[in-house]
Amino acid sequence: MMRLKGPLAAILCAVLLADSGVAQGVADLVERARPAVAIVVARTGGELSQGSGFVYDTRGFLLTAAHVVEGAGEVTVRLPNRRPMLAVVVQTSRSIDVAALRVGEEGLPFIPLATGRPRVGEEIMVLGYPRGDVIGFDDLTVTRGIVSRVLLDQGLLQFDASVNPGNSGGPVLNNRGEAVGIVVGGIRGAAGINFAVLSEVAQDVARLALQSFAPTTPPVVPVQPTPTPAIGADLDPRELRLIGRKGPTPQNREVWTPVNLAIREAYYVVRSGALFVLIALYEPPMGDAEISVSWRLPGSSVPRWRLRYFPSTGRYVFGRVVLVDEARRIENVEPVHVEGLRVIAREALIGMGLALSALRPATAEWEIQVGTLYRGPGDRYYWVDWLPWTRITL
Repeated sequence: MMRLKGPLAAILCAVLLADSGVAQGVADLVERARPAVAIVVARTGGELSQGSGFVYDTRGFLLTAAHVVEGAGEVTVRLPNRRPMLAVVVQTSRSIDVAALRVGEEGLPFIPLATGRPRVGEEIMVLGYPRGDVIGFDDLTVTRGIVSRVLLDQGLLQFDASVNPGNSGGPVLNNRGEAVGIVVGGIRGAAGINFAVLSEVAQDVARLALQSFAPTTPPVVPVQPTPTPAIGADLDPRELRLIGRKGPTPQNREVWTPVNLAIREAYYVVRSGALFVLIALYEPPMGDAEISVSWRLPGSSVPRWRLRYFPSTGRYVFGRVVLVDEARRIENVEPVHVEGLRVIAREALIGMGLALSALRPATAEWEIQVGTLYRGPGDRYYWVDWLPWTRITL
């Protein structure tokens, strides 16, 4: 566990306490969320059951209630204005009543999972397809209410917005368009007492589903640097060296991301034969984000090494940078296995550590750049924000 002191602790507190976005109008929020809310139909033998679900990752991953798909031989998902798609149940947890599905289509609109829990009295909206057998499936239904209770010991959110059969698995949204819960039902005969699994509790199911389909890493060339000391070791603020800091506006405004991937501050420190990089973003990264740290020799125009970290899966790749298209400045990373490489994320704060020998330094003078990227058209990662190249001494 990383124990932060001094300015890094202040950064973390500021990120956690800062408002994560301006509340949207209800109609605008619903309009944005609608394309990601699905009808989920499960076939068990000759019987059909129906619930709701929502896309939480653009690569075709959805969340729903486990009881909606339990025992199903076939699961079909239909998003607004799209053809029905067969879905695979990737992960399920009966204990919390959450299941993760995957369909074969990528590039889907999605609803981000909230990183913090809602407060009692906070306004929420429930989206789904209740009683489709009666009112049809032409469009989703929206109900509105407040958070009545947060039952942490049970991992549940109680709310008073109206739900009916078919709502199970649908998202409970806050006023920023984030899913704070997944509808699992209510108390029969008790109006206004309904429950959803907290998104923070469902995160493990969502994450395991993504990891099970994480891209495989190509063959790597092993190197044997000295082991990296634990990132969790206390860092004296006097050791930290500033890489850069900036305001909350990302430099590339044309790449849409579900959160603000602007870089608040970044530091480095060299200790015991290892290099540590600490990055504070304005919001916790989610979706198809990438956090990148690059190194080059002074005077060079092309990075030599890059460490890529993908927060949604926890995967990271370190390797040599190769320029594959000089005209369009498209670079590739050829992975290299490094013993002792560490990446730790805590909300919007990311710590990376690797042995200095991994960089094979011919000189103590290097330049470092920190950046954030997001996957866009053509399955490419596009730069969203970055700090200028900064001279460091190893």
